[in-house]
Amino acid sequence: MKLFHNREGFHVFKDEKTYQVKNHLLDRDLHNISKDDAKLKEFLKNGYIAVNQAENGEYLLEARDRLQGGGPILGKAFYFITKAVGHIVGVPEEITEVAAQSAETMGNVIPGP
Repeated sequence: MKLFHNREGFHVFKDEKTYQVKNHLLDRDLHNISKDDAKLKEFLKNGYIAVNQAENGEYLLEARDRLQGGGPILGKAFYFITKAVGHIVGVPEEITEVAAQSAETMGNVIPGP
């Protein structure tokens, strides 16, 4: 499957056929971005377009951001913040330890398309 954009809008190329994506099937952000090629190119530097097919066969497009994780430094910061809050509020240390380790291991997570 490939997705492309021209003056007529977005098109999905699948199984040797081209399908035009109707404008009302674009999410609001993507609909506004798609009117300007420069804005679309800028968006694609840090985002991507998710393509889904409805039960009736039509294609739906959704703009999504690629979120950068906080890395090991932010993970350590959340570890100590979580422990401090746990001591102040009185949450058992085992619970704060699990929550803090979860935040730390997520580090540099970048979701894929």
